[in-house]
Amino acid sequence: AGDSARSAEDLSAVAAAVEELSATVTEISRQVAGAASIATEAAREAKASDERLHALTQSAERIGDVIGLI
Repeated sequence: AGDSARSAEDLSAVAAAVEELSATVTEISRQVAGAASIATEAAREAKASDERLHALTQSAERIGDVIGLI
């Protein structure tokens, strides 16, 4: 009876550990998804900034051309 009670306790401890591990994996997955979303948004904003910088460079070149004509 003692061995079977000990086995039941061990099984219960293993089940609790598996549940904790599962919760941890779920949380890590959630955080990785969040990090991926942030990285995607950062890449989008970097591309938009690059496009704005390109437009400003073209405008500066045009201004330089106008000044050259004056």
